Amino acid sequence: MEIILDTNALIYSIEHRFDLFTEIKKQFGTKIKIIVPKAVILELEKLKTIAKKQSDRLAAKIVLSILKTKQIYTPNLEGAYADKQIIDYAFKKKSQIYVITNDLLLRKKLKNKNVKVMFIRQKRFLGLE
Repeated sequence: MEIILDTNALIYSIEHRFDLFTEIKKQFGTKIKIIVPKAVILELEKLKTIAKKQSDRLAAKIVLSILKTKQIYTPNLEGAYADKQIIDYAFKKKSQIYVITNDLLLRKKLKNKNVKVMFIRQKRFLGLE
């Protein structure tokens, strides 16, 4: 099983003090591959310096430091931008993958392609779309 995390979910988890990695382990166990595409890492690097809100800049810095301590896979995926990369990759592997995002537009696009989507609900749980 693979789990893809997008920028939105990572930032949201920090801003709302939600331990995303612990929750993933609770729901899926430890035999999963957590994927954070290289484009998401680049978005976070950019956000940590140019985000309008200071809380987003700080959250991006924290996410990047947390990711360094986790066992994650950061592939270079094909596509013009992070959401497109996530959609294309998830569509290819849709029976063996979940995407975790709170981005409404991305969730809708993934649902239209029958990809399993999870999101952080009530700032405390992972919910299945």
